[in-house]
Amino acid sequence: MTDQDRAFLGEIRRELVAALEELKFWLRIMNEHAGLIRNGLDPTEERLFREADRFFMELAPLRAEAETLIYTTPGDRIADLIERSLRIVSKLRDFKRNLTELIKECRILTILPADLIDHIRREADFFIGILHFVRGEPTPTKETIGIPDARERALTVPRLLISDMPERVEEIALEETLFWLRQNMEHADVLALYFRPGIQNQLVQITRSHAARLRDVLNEALEVNKHRRGLDKLLRRSQRVVMDWNAFLRQLFEALLHCSIPNGQINIFPILDDHMAREAEYYLEVLRLVGQVRRPQGMPGHEHWHPI
Repeated sequence: MTDQDRAFLGEIRRELVAALEELKFWLRIMNEHAGLIRNGLDPTEERLFREADRFFMELAPLRAEAETLIYTTPGDRIADLIERSLRIVSKLRDFKRNLTELIKECRILTILPADLIDHIRREADFFIGILHFVRGEPTPTKETIGIPDARERALTVPRLLISDMPERVEEIALEETLFWLRQNMEHADVLALYFRPGIQNQLVQITRSHAARLRDVLNEALEVNKHRRGLDKLLRRSQRVVMDWNAFLRQLFEALLHCSIPNGQINIFPILDDHMAREAEYYLEVLRLVGQVRRPQGMPGHEHWHPI
C-alpha cells in the first residue's frame, strides 16, 4: 500500500468518525421529535399516532446502537448505521413535511402548531445534509434548512471535520450561525407560551427577553450574510447570547427537576427544555471549533471575506 493509499484511507476513516459523532447527537434528537409528535396528536388521530410511534420505536435502537459504537469500530459498521439512519430519518422528514401541510389546512387535530413541525423538519434536513456530506452526496439547499439563499447548496459540515476546511471556515461559521440562531430563537418563542399565566409571568418575561436578543443577533447575521462583512463581531455576540440562553435553560431544567419554580411545573415536557439546551450546546461547540481554526491563521482581522 502506498503512502497515498494510506492517506486516502485515513481520510475516509476520519469522515466516518465525524459521522459517528453526529449520529450520537442527532439520532437522539430525531427520536425525541418522533415522541413529541406522537404525544401532541389528538387521540382521534390514531393512524398518525401509530405512524409517529413507529418512527419513535425504529429510531430508539439506532440511537442505542450509535451510543455503543466507538471510534475504533470497523468502518463498515459505521457506514451501515449511516445508511439505515438516512433511510428512516428521510422518511421522518417527509412525515414532518406532510404533517406541516395537514395542520396548516386544518385537516388534523393536534396541539402542535405547523410552524413547530416545520422547525423540527428543518433539523431533520440539516442532519440528512451532514450524512450526505460524509457520503459525498448532494446536500440540501440553504433554503431547505431555513437560510435565505435558495440557489446554493448548504455545507452541513460535521463538527469534527471543520478543522479540515480552513479555507471555508467563514462560510461554515456563518451557515451554522444563521441556522442555529433561528432554531434557538424559535425555541424561546415556543417556550414562552408554555408557562402558566399569572403564576409564572416572570419566567415568561425572561424567556421573551432571550427570544428578543436571539432575534436581534439573527437579524445581524442576515446583514452579515448580505454584505459579507462583520463576521467576527457577529460570532462574539452570538456566542454571548446563546451562552446566556443555554444557562437559562439549564437552570430552568434543574428547577423543574426539583419542583422549585412557582407551581412546580410548566405546561411542557421537561425533556424538551433539556432538548433545547443540547441544541444550544451543539452550536456553542461549533463556535469553539471554528475559533480553533481561525485564531492560528489570524483570521479575526479579516472583516471582508467572500465564500469560495
